[in-house]
Amino acid sequence: MMKFISLSSGSKQNCFYIESEGSSLLIDAGISYTMLRNFLGEIGRDPRDIGTILITHEHSDHVRGLRSILRNLKIPVFINKKSWMKLGLNEGMFYPLEEGKVLKWNDLRIMPFEVPHDAANTFGFIIRRENRGIFFASDMGSYNPSIAALAKEANLIAVESNYDPDMLSQSVYPKFLRDRIAHSHGHLSNPDASRFIRETAGMFTEQVCFLHMSENNNRLDIIQSGIEENLAPFYRDLQFHIAVRENPIPAIEI
Repeated sequence: MMKFISLSSGSKQNCFYIESEGSSLLIDAGISYTMLRNFLGEIGRDPRDIGTILITHEHSDHVRGLRSILRNLKIPVFINKKSWMKLGLNEGMFYPLEEGKVLKWNDLRIMPFEVPHDAANTFGFIIRRENRGIFFASDMGSYNPSIAALAKEANLIAVESNYDPDMLSQSVYPKFLRDRIAHSHGHLSNPDASRFIRETAGMFTEQVCFLHMSENNNRLDIIQSGIEENLAPFYRDLQFHIAVRENPIPAIEI
């Protein structure tokens, strides 16, 4: 069994907690150590139990709290070399992530895969324990058949649903920023996220969690309406979840 808990997810900060019988880890460190300690306390966990951190990419909403966390927890960090160099990190223990190279961590097997996003190098992860698997992609502007094939084998698909196209088109954001978000190396819209689930959910899928909701160009009720209209009627056995920025969501068990 594995548990996936979004501690905080949105355009400004991202941090996710995964545990199994023999491991616990973070994906991304976009919150301070104090916030991490408080969020974990809300779910009955202790930061000292965390074994390692996986970093998807170097954008600030995913690494803002990394130095703060490493000052308090002397644990290894797995990060792509390009992101490491971009950040100029010089503390802690850093180990490289490479496309398709499986990392064995206690009872977990972690495979990084590259996704289209406008960073030095951005990764999603397949995390497996025995015959159970999590597909995780928090910042992914588009996808290809190879990425979709990875999701089809997972019991939990955790993928971003960043923006509502109508809200983005009417946003106060300047045009260059709107174009960046909607680009194939930007973020997935709500309709694109639903399309991804329709193309990948199958016999192994049990849970779906939508991530990285924009505070300015999306709303919880819009994502929920999309689930009720476009997904739930066709996938009656699936459980759907939406990660938020303000607080941890209940643990998703697979």
